[in-house]
Amino acid sequence: MAMTQIIWQLVYRPEYLEPLRREAEDAVSQFGFTSKMIEHLHLQDSFIEESNRLYSINKLSNQRMVMDEPFTFHDGLTLPAGTRIAFPVDQFLRDPDMFESLSGSECPDVFDGFRLLRLKEADRRTEDGVNMWKATHAHQRNLVFGYGNHICPGRFFAVRLIKIILTKPFIEYDLRSDWPGHGIPPGLQMEGSVVPHMSARISFRKRQGLRPDEEHN
Repeated sequence: MAMTQIIWQLVYRPEYLEPLRREAEDAVSQFGFTSKMIEHLHLQDSFIEESNRLYSINKLSNQRMVMDEPFTFHDGLTLPAGTRIAFPVDQFLRDPDMFESLSGSECPDVFDGFRLLRLKEADRRTEDGVNMWKATHAHQRNLVFGYGNHICPGRFFAVRLIKIILTKPFIEYDLRSDWPGHGIPPGLQMEGSVVPHMSARISFRKRQGLRPDEEHN
């Protein structure tokens, strides 16, 4: 579902396709489809995180249920057994007070596909050897994969796989949609999760004029 949301961003924001395509072509020509290639997809990393931030497949994160007995917080608030709680991750990631726009973008509620790359270049702090603004790094401004001890351990595999899958259509295909409405088709929300529109279609058309050595099986 995350992949579908990312591709919809490309269909309706075609200005991003050419720089992403050039980056993919350069990385593949230098390193082939290898781990080294993935490490050089900096624009793509930023685009993936921005898409996940504003169009996450989860509106709620860290969902929990109070089990056998009431739970009392340090401030005295008590939740009875059976209570379900969660973090409103969508609101956190759009909150100007939570997301400091160090990149110069006026509003974190506006899609800026390369916002996180500028933040990465401006702020080179790391945690556990990982730059704070990489798509796989969880912090208070990137709650897509959860947070704390129960963060998703598969986030590294997920982001790497998305990059591998996206790189081929970036290089070899043009994208278009038959959706007649304005903007990205609305998804279906269920229990805090968002399912992309079930009937809108995206077409992949082979780019004209590709040399045989530019096609990657």
